[in-house]
Amino acid sequence: MLRISDAAKEYILTKKKPVYVIQNGPTGLCCGSVDFGPSVYWGNPPMDQEYTINEIDGITVYVPQDFYTNVPLTVEVRSFLKIKNLYIEGWKVI
Repeated sequence: MLRISDAAKEYILTKKKPVYVIQNGPTGLCCGSVDFGPSVYWGNPPMDQEYTINEIDGITVYVPQDFYTNVPLTVEVRSFLKIKNLYIEGWKVI
């Protein structure tokens, strides 16, 4: 389940663009592999035939067809030096 926080919703609506989620998958490390979780990007995905279009709180969100999570995830916005970016909150690395 994917939600959008009120702050992220407000930010996305000011940009007037859809967003899409990429499921990064596991990354190999020296002691095994870790899945750092999905990422959020602006616009339409490069291969949109592999995505499902969802409408969440009036925002168009492209989600990979094979996207699955057993925990609730939230699109959030954060700011660093007045630069805002979107990220996924709630992903458990371990």
